[in-house]
Amino acid sequence: MKEIHMRLEDAFQVSAPLLQHRKELLQFAERNVMTFGAASFFPFSSAEICDEHGIVLGVNRRYSSVVNMDIFNTKKYKNANVAILGTTGAGKTYTELLMAMRFRYQGIQVFIITPDKAHEIQRVCNHLDGSYITISPGAKSCINVMEIRPVVSPIAEYLDEQDSYEQRSWLTQKASQLLTFFHILIPDLTNEEEQLVDEAIIKTYNEFGITHKNDSVYIPGTKTLKTMPIIGDLYEVLRQNDDTHRVANILGRFVTGSASSFNHQTNVDLNNKFIVFDLEDLQGTMKAVGMFVCMDYLWSRIKENRTERKAILIDEGWQLIGASSDVRAADFVYRIFKIIRGYGGSAIFATQDISDLFAFQDGKYGKAIISNSKTKIILGLEQQEAKAVQDVLQLTKNEVRSITNFNRGEGLICANNNKVPVFIRASELEDELITTDPQQVKAIVERKKAEKAREEAERRKVATFSAQKSAERATFDHEAQPAEAPAVEANNRVNEPIVTPQEQDDNAMDAKMLSQAMDQLSDTVIVRNPDGSIDKFDDGPAFVKMGQDKFDTEVEAFDDLPSSENGKRPTATTEEKPEVIGEKKDKFFNGIPSTGMEDEVKNKEKEVPFQYGNHPPAQF
Repeated sequence: MKEIHMRLEDAFQVSAPLLQHRKELLQFAERNVMTFGAASFFPFSSAEICDEHGIVLGVNRRYSSVVNMDIFNTKKYKNANVAILGTTGAGKTYTELLMAMRFRYQGIQVFIITPDKAHEIQRVCNHLDGSYITISPGAKSCINVMEIRPVVSPIAEYLDEQDSYEQRSWLTQKASQLLTFFHILIPDLTNEEEQLVDEAIIKTYNEFGITHKNDSVYIPGTKTLKTMPIIGDLYEVLRQNDDTHRVANILGRFVTGSASSFNHQTNVDLNNKFIVFDLEDLQGTMKAVGMFVCMDYLWSRIKENRTERKAILIDEGWQLIGASSDVRAADFVYRIFKIIRGYGGSAIFATQDISDLFAFQDGKYGKAIISNSKTKIILGLEQQEAKAVQDVLQLTKNEVRSITNFNRGEGLICANNNKVPVFIRASELEDELITTDPQQVKAIVERKKAEKAREEAERRKVATFSAQKSAERATFDHEAQPAEAPAVEANNRVNEPIVTPQEQDDNAMDAKMLSQAMDQLSDTVIVRNPDGSIDKFDDGPAFVKMGQDKFDTEVEAFDDLPSSENGKRPTATTEEKPEVIGEKKDKFFNGIPSTGMEDEVKNKEKEVPFQYGNHPPAQF
């Protein structure tokens, strides 16, 4: 710190935003500024994590700057894999869904595999118009495991210098995948049975006109796929051979048993940009089957275009790689994290019970997933769990202490050599869609109930108004009918509806406009002079607040008001006949001034906007 004597005014002018330049003072006070400190002058950038085309994850706890991260930036991150670790209630699913929504905003293909608590994701899926696929026995949705999905890469011709149709036989690839499916169902499948099953698979496809030639999967002359066989077709072929009866009997669960919902053609949208796979109802071997169905489809989509960004999110991963998990299901997850980088994708894994994760197969799968994730997001952990990941993530004692004291929505992002504490932040709409807090969910339910009740009340109000108006019209039509034609009138009432659809629409619109106009005028009252008259000005009528019981009285009062158009118009007299008054009221409800000049009104219908009696159109 340097002091300036006797020139305090000059020093103040130099430091103030007055564009004053004092060269000798600037040279006297100049000093070097570290870039670390200079970065703090930029409010929307961070010295640690601020990528140009990333998604916002939250706010930096140290500098209150935005944490913007692009995990697909291969120049900065070795891979796009992310591991989200935290205890129950720390916000793992919240963070994962927040990332999924913001990926979707950027046009990135998103797949979510959820083995548990799938209902927490359904709201987000519906909001984004995604495809929610339930994979379980008895589910209405189905993905045909025997469907051949041609992998036609639009860039293979340029990168690999070969046509996609000249690559490996699609039928051979599908037969290999189905053999994996049978190994999941029958762990003790012998080599002989495997060979016989392979022959049965080829024979089944041949019956549908599909051979090892890739073009055979299409209807000749088109690019439309042929009808694919289903599990039931393979089941019938297996039953024809005595040596494969055991395999057929086990497969029968998916044909005639409790899992027969798998025996259908694909009936879900698999081309959606946001797809959720619900495996919540699957247990034991069936969970491995569900993972196979997911991965059989995902690998065909992942391999289509290596330049397209895509993300696979696995929620509650401890159920797939935990102490009681199925090895085959764990292999699927393990393979995703190992291979997906080469196809331009990202794998995001959220889990709790870290010690359980490391206990399965001596930590073979758990440690491999964490080590293959270049980015780790650590939310609140218990003391024991924090110590379990301390050596793996190379955390300091202070960082471990912070992790154990994190509140919900706070986390530590470990990316490259940076360890940034953040507040995970979402917008109001995003928070409403992804929150799992019971109190927030209850508040949302109560608010939507109230909104539904208001809508129902509005519908009843419109229906009541429509019925009243229709009754008045019917009464007027009845009074105007000639007395000598009662039979014709009765016949018309029986064969023709009293209210036409157009009249119903008009009634609903009239009721809505009248309701809104009355709401706007609800705080005003009619102003009468001492003699009982009502002032009316050229720029519009006096405001009036009227109840249902005084509606006719106030309308008549307005009918009696003088008009500024062409001087004064005749006022209503008490000597008019009742049918004339009824006719005037009916014209008021039909939007026609009761002046008796119907022809002049008709000539001006195209020029004058629609009015309610003497009231000008309401402005909203």
